[in-house]
Amino acid sequence: MVLTMRIVNTKESSMSNYVNDYKVSDQIARSCVFENLSVFREEVYELAFGDDAVNKDYSDKEVLEKLFQNLQSLQQYVNHFGEMFGEER
Repeated sequence: MVLTMRIVNTKESSMSNYVNDYKVSDQIARSCVFENLSVFREEVYELAFGDDAVNKDYSDKEVLEKLFQNLQSLQQYVNHFGEMFGEER
């Protein structure tokens, strides 16, 4: 998502227009941040517990614990078998 902000030349427009444009741009920026955080949260939940996990009753703590367990399992695999994708030690 690309966020653009209109630059207002205060010499050609009143200060109130500048302030109003800034407020609108700030609201758009905040909306984009919250939308991106929501998408990020959904992706993290799905990494931990699969499809539609964000709509199930998992807590943030449960998600982080599951991700940590998955990372530990992956580390054990790498330690035992070497690097992933056929690369051997």
